[in-house]
Amino acid sequence: MFSSYLPRPLNLWLSEPPQTPAHLCENCGTRPKFIENGHQHPFCGKTCARQSANRTHKPRNSGYRAPATIANPTSSGHYTRVSQAKHSPSLRELDSHGTSFRQVAGHWSRQWNGTKPRPRAERIFEIMLPRDSRAQNASYRKKLEEDGGSFELQTYHSSQCICDLGVNDAILCDWKSCGICNVVKSSFHAFAFGVAQNSGRYGLGIYSYENPALADRFATSSTSSPFRVMVVCEVAIPNFNSGTSQSRGSTPKGVVDEELVFVADPAAIIPSYIVLYR
Repeated sequence: MFSSYLPRPLNLWLSEPPQTPAHLCENCGTRPKFIENGHQHPFCGKTCARQSANRTHKPRNSGYRAPATIANPTSSGHYTRVSQAKHSPSLRELDSHGTSFRQVAGHWSRQWNGTKPRPRAERIFEIMLPRDSRAQNASYRKKLEEDGGSFELQTYHSSQCICDLGVNDAILCDWKSCGICNVVKSSFHAFAFGVAQNSGRYGLGIYSYENPALADRFATSSTSSPFRVMVVCEVAIPNFNSGTSQSRGSTPKGVVDEELVFVADPAAIIPSYIVLYR
């Protein structure tokens, strides 16, 4: 009755690689996967993420490149924008001796409150968002005003940046594992590896910090870059008490506590600058 059963040849069993346990890195298979803001990434760290990206994605310089038609700095310290992609963000670098650079870097430095020595902002890029991203944010703010008013906070968000953003050119890469480029290109509608929202103490949404030293805990960069990278954000928060703005409070749409700022809707937050520091 067993004559029709043919056992599988031993060499076929031996030719199949063993399955990697779910908690181990999908590249090296030896170290645990990296967990960031409650989300488990496929890889253990930036080295394995970069190695995997090199095998599965386009080369680094195939990402979005800022327009080459950029004029000289104006007296205010901005570079003049000559062209902008319709559906993609573009970047323009601020003159390190200009007023705008000093304002952004000064606020970033004053807000820094951590145990480590305060780093120095080396380069700052202004993010020129496409019209649809700006329109979504404007519509969200208008609805908040109709529902009782709102106020704005400047916050900071960081994640892993596995490309060489800002080292040579203002390039937003196409790597799915690059957290910084994904949030800038999508205006916080998508994070690394296609994750739609972060997960944390207040549930699914977007988490940022008024203190850049707290955002710095999540900053990891490519080994070929001398910089850490952080995104400066503009966040619309609904008034917490009968139309009166308060600095701390909680609503279903937004939370501001002593440590972090949370919003449930990505339309509430937009990236405004990228700071490269060390």
